[in-house]
Amino acid sequence: SMIKIPLIVGGGVGNFEHVLEVIKKTNIDGIVIASLFHYGIFKQLKYKKTIGNYSFLETKNSFRPLENLKKLKVFLKKEKINVR
Repeated sequence: SMIKIPLIVGGGVGNFEHVLEVIKKTNIDGIVIASLFHYGIFKQLKYKKTIGNYSFLETKNSFRPLENLKKLKVFLKKEKINVR
């Protein structure tokens, strides 16, 4: 690869399989995952229909960010992906 700096991608991660697909199909150094972990916090607040991905907020159940992070790490380790 010609790139000599770490390549970190983000956007569009809606489930654990999306994370695995990006890791397996690319040569990235890292991945940014926000909505998968943080939208649960917004659902607990009164939010306006004008914020970000409103349809995502309406269709998803409440998330537990740290619990989801632990589950993602277990999932990736089972798929033989190195995680910290």
